[in-house]
Amino acid sequence: MQVQLIGVSFLQESKEGAGYPMSESGKPKVPSMINSLGKARAGSGHDCFLKGIRVMADFSATQYEWMQLERYTFLDIVSSQSKMHKLTSMDLDGQCSEFVSKDAIDLLKACVIDFKNDHIGYDQLMANVPSGLILTARCSVNYMQLKTMYNQRKNHRLEGWTPFIEFCDSLPEFNELTGCKK
Repeated sequence: MQVQLIGVSFLQESKEGAGYPMSESGKPKVPSMINSLGKARAGSGHDCFLKGIRVMADFSATQYEWMQLERYTFLDIVSSQSKMHKLTSMDLDGQCSEFVSKDAIDLLKACVIDFKNDHIGYDQLMANVPSGLILTARCSVNYMQLKTMYNQRKNHRLEGWTPFIEFCDSLPEFNELTGCKK
């Protein structure tokens, strides 16, 4: 998996908004305990200001990694690469992970040719796509959601999650605010 940051927004504004519960004037300011708030136990509600820190990124993942990513129903997919529309014109050698065998790629290429020559239908073509095909999507998520994902995936057995953890570690103040560490 590869993750490329597009942008982080509302970092300062969300930190300021965390001060509303203790505000006497109705004007927000960053509370002195901001770091402990972000590190609060997930589900306690004390880390909710992390929801306002928005992250836009491009995720490139294999199909089996997308199945794991999609369990996080809060990961909003803005737009994604279409296997349905573009499989027959993709550079399949470059679009498959290094773990896909040459034989599997060659079989898929043969299926594409058979499909283009009307020898097989689209369902048969799709059924022969290796799960190591890499697809990219623009996604929107927030620090609170990334905190959940980070803690669940930091020691995952699939190496593909390592770049995701490194991506989170590179975000402005992510580790300081969330308490997430490898």
